[in-house]
Amino acid sequence: MAAVWTWIKDNPAIVFALTYALLNFMNALLPYPKAQGMLRMLHDFVDTISALVRHDSPGTVKVPLAQRSAPPDGSSARGSISRLKIAFLIPIALFAAFQTSCATVKKLGGEVIDCAKEQMLPAFSPLVDLLLGVLAGGSPDWGKLLAAEQLYGEAAVVCAVQHILADAKYAMTHGKAFDLNVVSNATSYLRAKGVL
Repeated sequence: MAAVWTWIKDNPAIVFALTYALLNFMNALLPYPKAQGMLRMLHDFVDTISALVRHDSPGTVKVPLAQRSAPPDGSSARGSISRLKIAFLIPIALFAAFQTSCATVKKLGGEVIDCAKEQMLPAFSPLVDLLLGVLAGGSPDWGKLLAAEQLYGEAAVVCAVQHILADAKYAMTHGKAFDLNVVSNATSYLRAKGVL
C-alpha cells in the first residue's frame, strides 16, 4: 500500500488524468439524472466536466465545462451549472486529485503527529540530520534509533524517517544520487514499526 501511495504522490498529473478518464467513463455509463438535492449537484458536476454524454442522451461527445448532456427526450439541455455549485465542488475535486502528502496522521504510543503538515518540517530538521547519519550505516543502528525515540518521541522519529524515505525515493526517481543504505535502513525501521 505504501508503494501505491508513493506512486500516487510522485505522479499527480497521471493520477489526475486517470481520475478524469474514470469520471468521463462513469458519466457515459450513467443515465440522465432525475435525482434532486446534493446527489443532483454531484450528477451535474460530473456531467459538466465530462467530455462524454450520458448513455441515454443523444450524441456521443460534448464540450467539457461548456455543455451538458441533452435530455433523452430530445428537448434542449438545461442551463449551465451554477457558479456557486462549481465554486463549491471544484475545490473538493482538486483536493482529492492533488492530495500529495507523504504521510497521514499516525498514532504511535499515545502520541499523534500530523506528518503531512509542512510547518512540522522545520522542527524535524535537527532530527532528520541526526537520522541521516544513523541510517547511513551498513545496517540500522537500533541503539541510536531507540535513543532518538527516547529523546524526540517515537512518533516524531517515525515521521522523520518517513520524510527521509520519501525524499530518497523522489531523488532516485528523478535521477539524483541518494545513499542506498539510508533507503534500506529506513525501510527496515518503518517495517519494524509496522508503518510499511
